[in-house]
Amino acid sequence: MAANQPRRNFNPAKTPRYGLPKPFDPDKLVQYSPKWEYSRLMNFPFSGSHFRPRMRSIVVAVDGASRGNHDSNIANRSAYGVYFGRDCRFNESGILPGTELKSSGAELEAVWRGLEAILARRRAGELEGFREIIIMLDSAYAANIFQQWVWLWEDRGWTRTNGQPVKNQTLVQRTHNIIRAMEANNMAVRFWRVDRKWNEAADALANAALDAALDDVSDSGHDDDASEDDDTYYDSYDEGL
Repeated sequence: MAANQPRRNFNPAKTPRYGLPKPFDPDKLVQYSPKWEYSRLMNFPFSGSHFRPRMRSIVVAVDGASRGNHDSNIANRSAYGVYFGRDCRFNESGILPGTELKSSGAELEAVWRGLEAILARRRAGELEGFREIIIMLDSAYAANIFQQWVWLWEDRGWTRTNGQPVKNQTLVQRTHNIIRAMEANNMAVRFWRVDRKWNEAADALANAALDAALDDVSDSGHDDDASEDDDTYYDSYDEGL
């Protein structure tokens, strides 16, 4: 990582504040507050302290799901899930537009949606003063993009080492820009890669969206969204803090 690139990875094993002799599992480190409607990262802020919430920090779990191959059948579509906590009204899920974005794109969509959900709450006057956003996910692909690869791609004109265009470029650029805007406003964005078993809630949301969409198509006999253009969808989004 270059000196001018912000650190975007979160690894609780790097410090004893998250448990000794090894970090606690995510189900203990992340605790949901029904009162505040977000999940908080727990820690020992200093030696001898009680285990308590890390101040001004929010954790959101994200995941993508995909079934089948690239065609217009709704059974082969992709979906995202964003999870703030049990029964939280800000949890969300949905089907991705078109059929081009499969499992890898679904993971990126989930990251983008999670960040946008947090920004929407800030615009509404919530989460003022927060300084750290932790994206919990099980996708090495999505985590590596925003921790390492995105700067390399940007320097090479959004091409990979083989000279081919970066896949999901529009979505990657838009998400990267949102993160940079957050960082410019003194909000750190960290990516915490966990085992799949610790991300089941976000995964369940994404798969529930796929199940619901399949049920809807079975009832209506057609898929209204199968031909929607992905780039038009993302280019129409208006970001901002």
